Amino acid sequence: FFFKQKTAYEISTRDWSSDVCSSDLAAPAGYSYHQWGVAIDFDFYTKDGVDISEKNGFDLFSKHCASCHTPPLFTNYTFQNNGLLPDSILKDVGRAKQTNNKNDSLLFKVPSLRNIDYTFPYMHDGRFKTITEVLNFYTSRTNKNSLMKHELKSIYSLSSNDKVDLMSFLLTLSDKKFLFDKRYAYPKSEIDSLRKITN
Repeated sequence: FFFKQKTAYEISTRDWSSDVCSSDLAAPAGYSYHQWGVAIDFDFYTKDGVDISEKNGFDLFSKHCASCHTPPLFTNYTFQNNGLLPDSILKDVGRAKQTNNKNDSLLFKVPSLRNIDYTFPYMHDGRFKTITEVLNFYTSRTNKNSLMKHELKSIYSLSSNDKVDLMSFLLTLSDKKFLFDKRYAYPKSEIDSLRKITN
């Protein structure tokens, strides 16, 4: 259960399965790991210092979520049906729009959960504003399409305490030190240019 920080080299040389990520994408995966930040609490769990709620949340995450949101990048790069019914206005059919293959209908790329606390709104169409809304959706038995990934159906059993623990774990995946590092801030000159355009 306990983890250490992984380097880009360790990630880029991982034995990626052929149906998830080709060798051509291994190096970019290592780059993306750094791009999303590495100094998150998840990477620095220690046997003596781990919060019990976060640990319980990780156990729940491993059981219900990790098959798609696979550590350390918390995505498996596949396209899956997340159970959402199509938005009546957007009418987004997912990957099928690009492939023209009916079998790809309502399949959407699994996103990374790195820095999840700062990547709202959530889901492919941004319909949920908070992580709580996402958890409530997955733990509800209503308003889902019949083709959703079968592993997601087991989340129905989560209690209110389970959801609190799962949230505790998810919040360890954000790297505030990286996100608010001024060295990586959007250039002020670019911001000023955008303001001129919008004004």
